[in-house]
Amino acid sequence: MDIDTAVGWIGFTILVSSIIPIGIFIYRYTMFSPWRLTVLGRSLLYQKIVLFLILLLSLIPVVFGYFSGLLELRLIVYAAVLFTFWNDLYQLLKIQRQYKHPRGKRQRI
Repeated sequence: MDIDTAVGWIGFTILVSSIIPIGIFIYRYTMFSPWRLTVLGRSLLYQKIVLFLILLLSLIPVVFGYFSGLLELRLIVYAAVLFTFWNDLYQLLKIQRQYKHPRGKRQRI
């Protein structure tokens, strides 16, 4: 086995080893946690989902090779990442505006 093949298999193993725990986290978090109740819970779930999608997007060409529709799939995943990051920023700003110091200065949380 040459070095490129060995590195490829190591990368594949690391990728699969990353997808498994995050997939289990998403399943357990959605099934057994009240994630819908708080902004933080929803944001955490959305971040884990887009991270899972990015890892899955990296794994798909390795397993199935390049196919028509892969670019469109990448576009959808990247749009989900974009939405999640902007939503996180919006929610952070919204929450920070709610906490003001009695003298008008914003309180650090």
